[in-house]
Amino acid sequence: MSDRVKRKVRANIRRRAVYSICITKTPRHFRAQICDPKGIVIGGVSTLTKEIRSKLKITGNADAAKLVGAEMAKLIKKLSLDSEPVAFDRSGHRYHGRVAAFVESMRESGVEV
Repeated sequence: MSDRVKRKVRANIRRRAVYSICITKTPRHFRAQICDPKGIVIGGVSTLTKEIRSKLKITGNADAAKLVGAEMAKLIKKLSLDSEPVAFDRSGHRYHGRVAAFVESMRESGVEV
């Protein structure tokens, strides 16, 4: 995805003034953060956290992303944001594999993405 398209996606999320989820993925790990409409990070989940890492043998696959998605959904419910729509910023990654598994896991947990 080009820088121009990434800029347009992020500008659209800012214009809508909604909470957003931004992801970072590496070959070994998967991270997700939730930001308020001003862009300030209010929480995050990663395969590096003790709770998730203890449940997984391999942290860089789709199963790990599903677990991160479920934990992110719990965090969103804990922050009482589950009644509001949440925008998903895929950070230029294709909606495929780990990214798709992460979002589908959040949707299965009841978060509107």
